Amino acid sequence: MDTDTFTKLWQQNCLGTFFFGKEAVNVMKVQRKGTLFFTGATASLRAKPPFTAFASAKAGLRALALRT
Repeated sequence: MDTDTFTKLWQQNCLGTFFFGKEAVNVMKVQRKGTLFFTGATASLRAKPPFTAFASAKAGLRALALRT
């Protein structure tokens, strides 16, 4: 696994979730209603090569979604 691939998957799945959630919550605060749903993957709980970067990113998404 190269660093660029690992970083790109983290940015897409974890950092992207953070940015989306932040903006969506701002809109929901104004509207005083709303619900966020995030899709995950079994990989967030267990990783097997060659999907370790994807699994790490999905684990980060899962952690954000559970605590947001």
